[in-house]
Amino acid sequence: MQLHRRNLLHSIGLGSLKSHRVQRVLVQWDEQKMGLTTDEFERKLLEGEPRIAALRHQPQGMTFVFFLGEPGDEKLVARRLKEIFAAARRG
Repeated sequence: MQLHRRNLLHSIGLGSLKSHRVQRVLVQWDEQKMGLTTDEFERKLLEGEPRIAALRHQPQGMTFVFFLGEPGDEKLVARRLKEIFAAARRG
């Protein structure tokens, strides 16, 4: 599993120009080695608790974008990723 972290500046005009830091995390894995397809992974994210929506990355993987969320949301996502990948490894 490779994780790539990208920080982007996002500008919003609300009377004055404000900058907000937006975190993007791209998650890719070898589907055959993990025994987990991107479709299955996305379904598990949507069916789990908390329900997590992510963007499909082509040709394979998911991109998570963190903005306008609550502090600690990234920890919830990290926990779910760990749970899903651990279950896939156990088969």
